[in-house]
Amino acid sequence: MPETPVYFLRNDQGENARQSLRWLRGPAVDLEPELQELQLAVDEERKNQASLRDAFKTLGARKGLLVSAGLLIFQQLSGVNSATFYTTVIFKDAGSKMAPTQATIIIGAVQVVTTIVSCLVVDRLGRRILLLTSDLVMSLCMFALGTFFYLQHVGHDTSALTWLPVTSLSVFFVAYSLG
Repeated sequence: MPETPVYFLRNDQGENARQSLRWLRGPAVDLEPELQELQLAVDEERKNQASLRDAFKTLGARKGLLVSAGLLIFQQLSGVNSATFYTTVIFKDAGSKMAPTQATIIIGAVQVVTTIVSCLVVDRLGRRILLLTSDLVMSLCMFALGTFFYLQHVGHDTSALTWLPVTSLSVFFVAYSLG
């Protein structure tokens, strides 16, 4: 598979760009209009090129970077990776009546469905409200799960609460996928 036409145009290899586009579009297509359009896009890209320092000179760019970095940090601190990797162990240790592998499959299916739903509703509900609501719900779910294991650890009878880990993690992943 050849490199893309844009790659070749960025490296001043016009003939290779033409051959690459010919390979992609086939022999019966007039390539000139598309090649000219791609060349204009590459030229515009070169004209608007800025250094990394220039990109962060404005207050808006710095705020955007700070917000993005904060979101990435809080995403990692949310516990989603631990919850994902240890789902089977959590269900086994919780003494759930459901098989741990079965519960893990349910959690995965819930996550897939909720991610699809999130894609459909995010523009209608707004990113900020989804993010803040999901953070609150995720925190409550982790608190409930932590309380369950604390009660189990100190010797309280948790047999009436075996539904809590499955429910808590399911709601946690729903909230995570929505936000």
